[in-house]
Amino acid sequence: MPVSKATSQNAKQVLSISAMMSACTAALILFCFSQCATPVAPKGGPKDHTPPAVIADESTPNPMINYDLDEIRITLDEWVQLNSPATQIVISPPIEPRPFPRLDRKTVVIPIDPATLLDNTTYTINFGESIQDITERNPLVNHTFVFSKGPFVDSLSISGVVINAHTGEPEPDARFILHDNPSDSAISTVLPSYFSTTDDNGRFQLNYLRPDTFRGYAIKEAEFGNYRYNVGEQLGFLSEPVILHDTAAVDVRIWIYYPEIPIRAIPVRREAGIWKIALTREASFIELAGDTAALLYWEHTRDTIKIWHMSPDTLDLHILEAGVPFDTIKITPYVPEASFVSLKMRSGKIHPDDPVRLKARNPVASVNTSLVRLAQGDSVQISSFSMVLDEVDPRNIFVKTAWVEKARYYLTLLPGAVTDIYGNSNDTIEFVTSFDERVNFGLLKLTLANFDPAIQYIVIIMDGNTERESQIVNSKTDSVLVYNRLPAKDYIAKIIEDGNKNGRWDTGDLATKRQPERIFMQKLEGMRPGWDLDLTITWPEK
Repeated sequence: MPVSKATSQNAKQVLSISAMMSACTAALILFCFSQCATPVAPKGGPKDHTPPAVIADESTPNPMINYDLDEIRITLDEWVQLNSPATQIVISPPIEPRPFPRLDRKTVVIPIDPATLLDNTTYTINFGESIQDITERNPLVNHTFVFSKGPFVDSLSISGVVINAHTGEPEPDARFILHDNPSDSAISTVLPSYFSTTDDNGRFQLNYLRPDTFRGYAIKEAEFGNYRYNVGEQLGFLSEPVILHDTAAVDVRIWIYYPEIPIRAIPVRREAGIWKIALTREASFIELAGDTAALLYWEHTRDTIKIWHMSPDTLDLHILEAGVPFDTIKITPYVPEASFVSLKMRSGKIHPDDPVRLKARNPVASVNTSLVRLAQGDSVQISSFSMVLDEVDPRNIFVKTAWVEKARYYLTLLPGAVTDIYGNSNDTIEFVTSFDERVNFGLLKLTLANFDPAIQYIVIIMDGNTERESQIVNSKTDSVLVYNRLPAKDYIAKIIEDGNKNGRWDTGDLATKRQPERIFMQKLEGMRPGWDLDLTITWPEK
C-alpha cells in the first residue's frame, strides 16, 4: 500500500523524538552511575571530626609474618583520599623499587613484590597523615603496618632527638638512619637498614628492629626520599656503635651539622682602594706571606680578608691558615685616586662615659684636632677634648670628653682634619649626637658553673642576631664575667665549647670522628634600667 508524503514525515518525526528520548534516558543513567561511583562530601549537617578507621576483617592482617602476597590492602570505614603519599608514606627499611600506593574505592593498596624483600627482616609502613577522609580531610594519624618475610616480627626499638649543632635547636624533618654496614661510606652508597623522620621537636622513634650492631647517623637530604647522604647536605653521627639486644631500650642525642668545606680564596675584587678576598668558609689564624712588605694594612674577619696597598707592581700573596698554605692570590697594582675621606658615626644609644666612635673607609694616618670643632648645644664651644686612633683597627677614631647626659653635641671636621694612608683628606663633615642617661644602662654579672677548667670557651652576648660582646674565656680564671653599660633590653648568652682553642666554632668531621663543638644558648632575664643583673649559667651535661 503506498504511503503518502505527509505520513512518511510524521513517522520520521516520531522516530526522531523516540531517539532523543532514548539518548536522554541513557545520559541520565550514566549521570546517576557517575554520581554513585564518585564520592562527594555531603552538604549541611554537623561538621565531621572523626578520622577514618581501619576495618581489620577486610584488610591484610597487621602485623603479618611470612609475607608472600602481591599487595597489602588496608580498608577504611569511609571514602578516603591520599595526601602527599610520596612524602607522607614511609617504608623502613626502604624497598627498591619504591612501591607506589593507590586507592581502590575505600581501600589503600600498596603493591609489594616478595622478591624485593630481605629474608627474616621486619618492615614497617608509616602512613603519616596521608590517609584522610574526603569530607573534612580528617587524617588517620601515623597508622603503621608491620610485616615480615620471615616467621617472626622483630620487637626492639630506639628513640632520640636530632639537634642542629649550630643553633642548639631541635631539627625537624631530618632522617635518623641505622646501617648494619660498619663503613661510613655506606651512608652515601647503600640504602640504610632502618630510618625514621624527626617531628617538629626533633624527636624520632624506630620500632620493630632486629638484634644487631649498627652505626647511627642523621642526614637531611636535598632530595627527600633518597635516604643517602650527598656532599653538601647536613650530617650527624653517633660516636659509638648502637648495640641492640633483647632488653634494649635506647635513647640517643645526635648533632647535625654542615660538614666543613675545603677553604680557598674566591677571586679578588677591588672597591676603591680596598682589595676584598672572600673565603669559602670562616677561618682562624690567617696569615699572609709573599710580597707582604708592600702592604700598608690588612685585616681578616670571619670569611673575608681586606688589603690596602699602593704598590705599582703586581703582588703575589700566599694565604695560610694555622701555618698551612691553602691558596695564592695576585693583587693588581694601585695608584691612589684623589678622593675625600668619608667617615661614619656609630649609631644607637651611647653611654655618657663612652667615647664617640668615628669609622673611616680606609685606615687613618693622622688627625689634626686644630681643624675639629666640638660644641654642646648651639653656643657652648668645647676645647677640652681628644681624638685617638684605635690601636687595633686604625679606621676607628675615638672622640673623648666629659659628655653630659641628654645633651646634644655638634661635631664639625673642617677640610684636612683627617688624612688616610693614601694621603686623601676630608671635606667638611658635620655630625650631631647625644647621650642617654646613665640610669638607662645596666650591669650584667655572669657566673659560669659546671664549666670544664681544661677547655676554652667563647662567650657571646647576643642582641637579637647581633653580637654585642664577645670574649675568650678560660674557666680556670674567668669564672665570673662582668658587662657594664649595657642598654636595658633582652639578651641571649651564646657559649661555644672551643675545644681546639682556635677562637671560633668548628663543625664536625665524620672522617676523623670529631663531633661539632657544642653550643649552649640561654635567654637572659630582661635587663632593667639602672639595675645590676646577677645570673648563673650552668653548662649542661652531655
